[in-house]
Amino acid sequence: MRHSVFFTRSITDMRLGAALGGGADGGALDPEALLAGPGANTVADIRNQVLGMQDWYGGGASGPGVGALVRGVSPAADERMMAHFANVLAALDGLSEPLPASTVSDPEPARNAHQKLQEFQR
Repeated sequence: MRHSVFFTRSITDMRLGAALGGGADGGALDPEALLAGPGANTVADIRNQVLGMQDWYGGGASGPGVGALVRGVSPAADERMMAHFANVLAALDGLSEPLPASTVSDPEPARNAHQKLQEFQR
C-alpha cells in the first residue's frame, strides 16, 4: 500500500507538479523534473506506473487485488477509485512527447493530468 502512495506522490508532485512550476506553489517551470531520457517516453513511463497501480488495486492473474477488500466495505468507494484510474489514464492520453518540451510549449494538457493525479492522490 505504501508503494502505491509513494508512486502517486512521485508522479503528481515530484515529477509532473515540479515540471509545471511546483504545482499549486506557482514556481518556475522545470521540465527537467520529468526525467525524460533519450527515448522520449516519459508519458508511457507515467502511464505504465498508473497501470501498475491499477493492476495492484484491481487484481489480475495472481488473484484479487486490494479493490476486492474495498468493494466489500464500500462498493461506492471502489467505483470512485476505478473512476479516478479512468480519469487519470484519459488525461495522460492527452499528453504528447517529448513531455518536457510539450509541458513548456502547451502546458494545459499537463495541468489537466496533474489535476486528475491530485484528485486520484486524495
